[in-house]
Amino acid sequence: MTGIWSTTFNCYQTTGCCPFATFLRPPLPSWYPQCTMTPEHKNDGIVAELRTVVIPNVTVKELLGVIPSHCFERSTTKSFLYLIWNIFIISCIYKTTILLDSEVVYPVASDLNYPYTYRFIQFALWSIYGFWAGLFMTGLWIIAHECGHYAFSQSKVISDSVGWILHSAVGSPFDHSKGDILGSYVAKETMSDLWEAMGDSPISTLLRGTGVLLFAWPLYLILNLGGQSRYPKWTNHFNPSAAIFKPHQFWQIIWSNVGIALWAAGLIIWASKCGAWEVLSVYGVPYLWTNHWIVLLTYLQHTDPLLPHCRGPEFTFTRGALATFDRSFLGDCGKIMAWIGAHATHGICENHALHHVSSKIPHYNAWEASAALKKFLRSHGIRSDGPPVDWAEGLRVLMQCKFVEDVGGIVFFKNSQCLAHAKPVFDNIGMNGNVAEFPEEGGPYAFHFGKHFLGTLVFVSFGVYGIMLSVLAM
Repeated sequence: MTGIWSTTFNCYQTTGCCPFATFLRPPLPSWYPQCTMTPEHKNDGIVAELRTVVIPNVTVKELLGVIPSHCFERSTTKSFLYLIWNIFIISCIYKTTILLDSEVVYPVASDLNYPYTYRFIQFALWSIYGFWAGLFMTGLWIIAHECGHYAFSQSKVISDSVGWILHSAVGSPFDHSKGDILGSYVAKETMSDLWEAMGDSPISTLLRGTGVLLFAWPLYLILNLGGQSRYPKWTNHFNPSAAIFKPHQFWQIIWSNVGIALWAAGLIIWASKCGAWEVLSVYGVPYLWTNHWIVLLTYLQHTDPLLPHCRGPEFTFTRGALATFDRSFLGDCGKIMAWIGAHATHGICENHALHHVSSKIPHYNAWEASAALKKFLRSHGIRSDGPPVDWAEGLRVLMQCKFVEDVGGIVFFKNSQCLAHAKPVFDNIGMNGNVAEFPEEGGPYAFHFGKHFLGTLVFVSFGVYGIMLSVLAM
């Protein structure tokens, strides 16, 4: 240690560490704590100077005051148009896949006269379908989530009705619980606890992360796995008397359960008439992709070594609300994929700080409102933009964010060597120091994982299909 605000840690980005490091994580951006070797620490590790992170001292009134008043207006017509558009895109993806399967893949494969050629090409085609359908299915979940915040319409009846239908359609309870807050616990704690005995090797982390991304969301809903520890064991989102709900929410949970029962019954009837393979191909794989994106987005929105955690007298609503990163969804894969990702998920990842400040602002007004909010935050030295969302970023954050100390009013995540990356400063005090800078949109954070996106996509999709096929074959 060179001082109270200096850190010595083993950085797996450097040579002499795991050979998979370069593939599993991107190069760190210029604003992130950089590793430098010094003679006195050659045997102890790598020295990194801690970055200072500004702790907000602004009020809710100030934050809301910089947002244009028309951004708070909710249009039922606009909301329905975006909903219909999402459904239309999913339908087009499905119809296109069916057309390619019957008119292109089957004739071509038949001419080749190899028995397994058609199955293999069909397998690849429906794997790609699963990804794209799951991406826009996540957008439906986002709209349903907005209904729970009454951002869909000024009418509570319309918001509740649409929210109930959409949540049921994606197999998720509609209970008006604080999903943004709970979600940050589900991913963080689950990822920290599962398979802890396997250590931090890249392969164990990869396997652990894959399991969490696919199954953490339903396990959280059913068993509170990774949820807030203050709730009793086996707390779930289907028990109307559970501690997470208030008494007046009792019948909301009952109706939510009815929706889930109808969803399950519909899948069973569908499978009995058309076969489990069709249900798996058309709905099951997109459903798993949706679960995957919900967990990954929520985790990266609320978790990073540079995000402060405030407790006790240091906690205020604004500090809690601004303890999040706006990240470009699929932004590492280029501008086109960044636009598609933001379009499919309605900017929930790019404008998440705003969602914390005022969850009733609809997504189609969030871009303008978020730009005004960020301009105000930057004038106070507060940065809310983080690196893009991708699997390697999730792996990096997972390996650097192991725990927070039990003591201290303002703390940051520490890694497995019990070392942090940041220290707090308050508002504009000390702004001429080593303040953590975040990249502008389209800034220097160039992650080359995007070059291998399609190959990785097919590989992961094949893996998902392989797991499900193994289950069906049992």
